[in-house]
Amino acid sequence: MPFNRFNVLRTIIDEIKTRLNWINIYLELYNAGVVCRKCGISRPTVRKWFNRYKELGVEGLNEHSRRPKKIKTKVTAEDEQRIIALRDNRKLEHRSIAREMKRL
Repeated sequence: MPFNRFNVLRTIIDEIKTRLNWINIYLELYNAGVVCRKCGISRPTVRKWFNRYKELGVEGLNEHSRRPKKIKTKVTAEDEQRIIALRDNRKLEHRSIAREMKRL
């Protein structure tokens, strides 16, 4: 099926409506356990979306990026060349490359 941006938007809107429904049920009952059983979700999920809703309103119900905001360690240019050489010349996979880099 080809990419259709309207289907993507519809999916996002449906997810937001679902999360808003969870929050409305929680606001009515103030009992996360009942919300979890009724909606088939976990307590941390209820807390996460409720806290985001409290902080940001409906905008907080959008999915956030899971990509790290900061990379703690940078690969030096020298190490990058070693990694590429190990991958290309010896056809190693990531675990083997990590072992070799520790050994070197």
